[in-house]
Amino acid sequence: MSDFRLLVFGATGYTGRHVAQDACKRGLPVVAHLRPGSPRASTVGADLEACGAELAAVAWDAPAIRALVQRTQPTHVFLLLGITRAGARRESARTGQLPTYAQVDTGYTNLVLDSVEATAPSARVVYLSSLGADRPSSNAYLQARHVVETRLVASEMQYTIVRPSFISGSDRDEDRLGERVGSVVSNAALSLLGTLGAKTLQQRYATVSGPELGHMLVSVALEPAMARRAVDMVDLRGM
Repeated sequence: MSDFRLLVFGATGYTGRHVAQDACKRGLPVVAHLRPGSPRASTVGADLEACGAELAAVAWDAPAIRALVQRTQPTHVFLLLGITRAGARRESARTGQLPTYAQVDTGYTNLVLDSVEATAPSARVVYLSSLGADRPSSNAYLQARHVVETRLVASEMQYTIVRPSFISGSDRDEDRLGERVGSVVSNAALSLLGTLGAKTLQQRYATVSGPELGHMLVSVALEPAMARRAVDMVDLRGM
């Protein structure tokens, strides 16, 4: 295990913090990227540092991100970036600029991928996407992920694309009412389908919590057979 080195982008997010914590529990070296000035640095960042992760406060700047990847030489890079509406409003109030899916979900992710291809081409990239990203239609959120998925599939990188459905839990610190209501309704319907025999459908669409998904993402990252694949919750729940 000591030969592994994990670099986590989006480490202060709901899924990212659990990825870093799960990896630390396994005794894996973890570097958690933080945006300088992040309001979560003193809370989530402190928790990650306490569990054994190294914090790297590096700006979203191409030379800086490239230097981080080159310095750490990760064996695994987790790309767990995503802007929420609440997060966008907070950032707009702080900076006067409203971030978009294209800027954060696609732009920052591609910035990291540029750095990985240039300085750590053998690293395994674990990209947190979403169900429906392979057929994005007019949904801006899914379109942003579709762009990244397309790049990964066309590249020579070792990657695993992960497409969960609802990600929610009582420990989530953002009030995402629509997602929570949707997950409750969805789970109730899926439970009924499960009793009628549609177990695969139930597994694919049922809500997953941050701790559960964090554990699954680390597990899939360490599984050689999952390289250059897109997986959903059916694959992950079977691990």
